[in-house]
Amino acid sequence: MRLMEIDRRSFVAGVGGVFLSGLGSHRAEAATHGDVLFAAPRREPDGSFAISIFNQDGDIVLSEPLPDRGHDVAICEQKGHFVTFARRAGFFALVLDVFQRNEPILLKASEGRHFYGHGVYSPDGDLLYATEQDYETARGVLGIYDASDGYNRIGEISTHGVGPHDLVLTPDGTTLVVANGGIKTHPDTGRDKLNLSTMQPNMALIDRVSGSLIRRLSLPKESHQLSIRHLDIDNAGTVWFGCQHQGELSEAPSLVGHLKRDEELQLLSMPPSVSMRMENYVGSVAVNNKTGVVATSGPRGGLVLFWDSNSGALINEHVLSDGCGLAATEEGFIASNGRGRLVSADPNRLVAKNLARFAGVAWDNHIARTAKPLTIRK
Repeated sequence: MRLMEIDRRSFVAGVGGVFLSGLGSHRAEAATHGDVLFAAPRREPDGSFAISIFNQDGDIVLSEPLPDRGHDVAICEQKGHFVTFARRAGFFALVLDVFQRNEPILLKASEGRHFYGHGVYSPDGDLLYATEQDYETARGVLGIYDASDGYNRIGEISTHGVGPHDLVLTPDGTTLVVANGGIKTHPDTGRDKLNLSTMQPNMALIDRVSGSLIRRLSLPKESHQLSIRHLDIDNAGTVWFGCQHQGELSEAPSLVGHLKRDEELQLLSMPPSVSMRMENYVGSVAVNNKTGVVATSGPRGGLVLFWDSNSGALINEHVLSDGCGLAATEEGFIASNGRGRLVSADPNRLVAKNLARFAGVAWDNHIARTAKPLTIRK
């Protein structure tokens, strides 16, 4: 069902303050003092939804209600904008201004389009690119929004595939890398997957200015049900990706790989025992450029895996039940789960360290972070 017209002030009046009920002993308005910040959508104890911004200690800095379930957050540090995208197939995105504290902007998907949960800003912060689908033709597009003019949708470019999900921008700021998961869906059938026998996932490299296709890469034909879903990129320009296999659970293929500059997609070696425990599903990917470690989460299997970014070798794992959200910290990673926990996941430790637990809260799939410290206006 399409998102109905929402009166913003009525919406806030109705659910504002709901997010405070699940914060436990952590403060709802912790001072930032120029902290590196993290943001993640969540479900509240009463079943409503919000985006929460928090620091590395797990202290909540700011929360804002959402009209429905969120998936991931795109951050523009120049403007202090945090944009939460609806979970696929969703029809809203909410822009939160943490510098000026203006009224949030509620975006509705363009006619015939729905959001796929992810987005990224141009280097100057003036444009926002969002993964979307032209759902009548099952054609993937990137919606382009003018962040300097109220987030008006000013155009779109093809993702050159079906079911675009995550995307990243290369370090030079010129190329968008899109994970086309290959799965056809339609709002009339919810999250039903309509083409599993014929799906053809790919990774597309697209010139963000011209919209032209630079390269399109696919896994071998026998891996056509290995849906490329989530991405992160390191300072060298290597794209790390996580997959969700749509075949039989017993097939248990490797689910993690990378794309190095001018090379082909390469899956990493994953021990069969680990593959089976992952239950064919990677939920998030995060790169720590400082430590040279890549983390991937498997919420169905309750695992966080750590990989050496130089050799591609699996170096450690942590057990985290229903753990999905990941973001890099100074020493390792912060991770979240569907049971309200935030943990510090350092691959040099045997187990994750608890940071906070919010009773009745379910953190959603992803955690975004700022690349530099920001101070939020109160």
